[in-house]
Amino acid sequence: MRFLTITLLVFATLAGCRKSERNNDTDITLIEDVANAQNALLEVFIAAHEANLTTPGIRTFLSGATLTADTLGSPRSLIVDFGPTWCASPNGRNRCGKIIIYQSGYYTTPGSTSTVYFDSLYVNGFNYSNTFTIVTTSTGYYLKPNNLKITAPDSSYSYTLSGNYALTSTAGTATVAADDDEFSITGTMTAAGRNGGTGNCTITASMPLVFKAICGQVVSGQMKIVPNGLAQRTLDFGTGGCDAVATGTLHGEAVAVNITF
Repeated sequence: MRFLTITLLVFATLAGCRKSERNNDTDITLIEDVANAQNALLEVFIAAHEANLTTPGIRTFLSGATLTADTLGSPRSLIVDFGPTWCASPNGRNRCGKIIIYQSGYYTTPGSTSTVYFDSLYVNGFNYSNTFTIVTTSTGYYLKPNNLKITAPDSSYSYTLSGNYALTSTAGTATVAADDDEFSITGTMTAAGRNGGTGNCTITASMPLVFKAICGQVVSGQMKIVPNGLAQRTLDFGTGGCDAVATGTLHGEAVAVNITF
């Protein structure tokens, strides 16, 4: 009887600890930060992507921008200049400043690398700094942010992303304009957001993210997010609509995710 009593006390203590840990682990800030930072990354990716592909004619995501190419330099370079005042993208985001792209070779050649820099680039007031690279593959691209920093308009917080996304082209490859491009995304990312929160993000092939350029956002799929020292969260982007709606799950409970970018 004494052994049974002690055993029950141990189980009760453990259960109480787990409940206390859940009660203290309720912050969904990093879920929201990842959703918004990812949109910010994909916004500049699709502009750089179209700039790399562009030929004279329709340039959907580069509307209003001036392109300057240096094909004789080593490496080759391409400057996308949105000008000093706001230039709207098809999904309604306003941009100014420059995207500067250095190319190791022709963008469409598998193995070619485009390294993307920024010169006073702002999208909806968010400032971009540091770099990311695009590596062309036989089926799409690797997208690799290198401590890409996206700072809020009032400088009160920023997002930082590093990692490796594999983007598989699923639509739009027959046209130069990027508005009909769609990608299936898998891979891993390390994210830092508001309040100093950091964590690891994973997207698996069983539930890949689907990014539609015309929407300017991920429209379906799931991501696993594990903040440092805390329980895993799930970020679900829905079933395909351009609706800026996502759901987070923490300790089995669903929460609405506030996507503002």
